[in-house]
Amino acid sequence: MRKLSLSLLGAVCLSSLVAAQTGAEPGIVRPMSLSKLFSTSAQKIGTGIIQIAHFRRPIDRGTAGQFTAAVTFQKLVSTYGGDGLNDGVVIGTYNQAKQTVTWTTQANKVTAASAFGLMIEPKIGQVCVVDYSTGPMVATWNATTKAFNAPKAIAGITGTYVDPSVAYIEGATGPVLTLFWVDTINAIQGVYMATLDPNAGKITTTPKLVAKGTTASPSIHSPTPMFGLDYNAHGLLCASRMGSDSDMFFSGDLDPNTGIHKVQDSTSWLNNGGSAGGTLMFADSANYGFGAQELGVAWLLGDEAGINTSATITAAAETKNAGSVTVVFLAASYLNPVAVPGFGGHLGINPAGILPLPPISIPNDGVNMGSFSLPIPNDTTLKGKSVPIQGLHVNLLSTKKLVFTNTAAVSIR
Repeated sequence: MRKLSLSLLGAVCLSSLVAAQTGAEPGIVRPMSLSKLFSTSAQKIGTGIIQIAHFRRPIDRGTAGQFTAAVTFQKLVSTYGGDGLNDGVVIGTYNQAKQTVTWTTQANKVTAASAFGLMIEPKIGQVCVVDYSTGPMVATWNATTKAFNAPKAIAGITGTYVDPSVAYIEGATGPVLTLFWVDTINAIQGVYMATLDPNAGKITTTPKLVAKGTTASPSIHSPTPMFGLDYNAHGLLCASRMGSDSDMFFSGDLDPNTGIHKVQDSTSWLNNGGSAGGTLMFADSANYGFGAQELGVAWLLGDEAGINTSATITAAAETKNAGSVTVVFLAASYLNPVAVPGFGGHLGINPAGILPLPPISIPNDGVNMGSFSLPIPNDTTLKGKSVPIQGLHVNLLSTKKLVFTNTAAVSIR
């Protein structure tokens, strides 16, 4: 298998250039609907949900289906640091398998009047960021109190309410803690990233553009990193708007040239979401007072790796039964999205000469994620090349039996 993977990847890399890629969005497994759990009728700690994200921290990984939920409630109650009048942020222990959430006081020192958009890095789970009216803030974990410390301002970001998020990305010498936020730099509006020093409260590298809006929806916002099973960020869930209409988009990588792909359209304002495995959740202005929206999808993330190492390809799909798999294909190029009769989602890779990898099992465990480790040949000519990939989720016990994932890439440093 190793020799086969090396030869296939080498052949594809040598023939692929990703500069002109278009690709496709995650295929929908279950249409958008209001969450029964993350609703104001079920969770009586605020009057509305205006941001939601989920993170699988080390403290979550020992329990099947468990995530850390980070949510912004309107009029958050005082038990969790709110004042009952303004927006506030709160952390909960969410078990997707059991459909339970238990709210905690871990973010009580982080929340403040009109605090918004709490985001946590899940790899180590000890840094969070949040938006204040004065600008983005960062807080670190207190091992003694088992909660986040009071936050400090992040120097180097001039805007306010910039939708900050935080994650590790794979650097040349190992994972690097990175801040993501929305900004306009050199007349380009988009999502930017820079290395973050949480103790000093500042970014330490020049901001780098990682995503921008589309022609139809040019103003991108609400970036949430998408994490592989290495718990590094490899893509983005985000929103983008035209006028008063904001839709949800997905990027299978962190390359601004690949484009973002619409995963959910709406006539209202969709914003600030996250992923709990194959289930996407996000806020909806038409339903803030009722709760968060859910969308079941099949998604895929590639990786960036050096030669003579391995790339981790991560697949996820919302599934309620055992036995489903995602088959990932390597390709020489991308396509404009093509609808295929009998298949959900869109084909986004050129089918000529595609090469399948072994199926990735998608467990019915409330997390619904699996991965495959793809060896990268020890060949210096591959440096700087990218391999287009796309998955096909197969679940013969579902009404959606065959669903294409989004397109992504394996990039070689």
